[in-house]
Amino acid sequence: MLSKSVLVLNSLIIILVYQFGVAVCRPLDDKSLSKEEIVRQGNAFSKAKSGREAAHAYEQFFKQFGTAGIKALKEQSNESFALRAAWEEVRLTVDEKRSELDVLVNAQVLNRFLGFLEGRLRRNAPDWWQDLLLRARAFGRDNIVFLGKCAYYHKAGLGFHGPRDTSVEKVDGGFLLKIGMDSVSIPKVVIDEGEKHSGPCISAVCDSHSCFVAIHGQACFPYTLFRVDRETGTVQWKTRVWAEGELIGGYGPTYHCTALILEKERILVFGAGTCLYVEAFDPKNGKDIFRFSTSY
Repeated sequence: MLSKSVLVLNSLIIILVYQFGVAVCRPLDDKSLSKEEIVRQGNAFSKAKSGREAAHAYEQFFKQFGTAGIKALKEQSNESFALRAAWEEVRLTVDEKRSELDVLVNAQVLNRFLGFLEGRLRRNAPDWWQDLLLRARAFGRDNIVFLGKCAYYHKAGLGFHGPRDTSVEKVDGGFLLKIGMDSVSIPKVVIDEGEKHSGPCISAVCDSHSCFVAIHGQACFPYTLFRVDRETGTVQWKTRVWAEGELIGGYGPTYHCTALILEKERILVFGAGTCLYVEAFDPKNGKDIFRFSTSY
């Protein structure tokens, strides 16, 4: 006969299958949960369709499995699961009760998380991103903030802000984006995306064939990442960066800065504001590879 806890778990999985359209896992028998079984249930989450859905799914998972679930998810090959589980370890060191006074998050715990993240990504996070992470403060477990500002952003032209090596200007027949010594023509549809944001910002990275351009606002809301063909100046694809995931963080700064890093098989988007996040996309088609945010 199945125990009450197993029946509750199976009910939770049925709900997740219905809500997220994921594959059905086999029911658990009346045994103590092994690490392999926890991993199998973690896989049932698949990918939520928004930050809000992801937040709900993770909350239910961690309530059900606790520290055993955290350890199991950290060993997953799926970076979304592994990084979120590692961040849950950070959250659990903060008092659950909300406070009007902020406190520093344990530096040793933050350094351990940073090391885990960089190990999983096989690269270092940008210096400014590391600095904001290691100075994190908390008003409670659900209100960890990253106080600072985009010191490396400047007025990039046409009402945009962006990294100091980036500028944009209107030229005959279109718009010219400059990144360091490089320049590329970008279509009006990319520039027009800035009208959707308060305090529009632009961040980009290019190779010899394409330019990847992020247009975001000064708030950490979801935004669009474009791939522009350098030869034709046309948009090859566009995709959505979740950032904060449409979740309001309460206390927090009003800045939002990003850095795009292009690798052979992925483009990494690091961002900071009311949350810290890193997301990866396939350069060929814009499909998301993984998403992590401290807000969900």
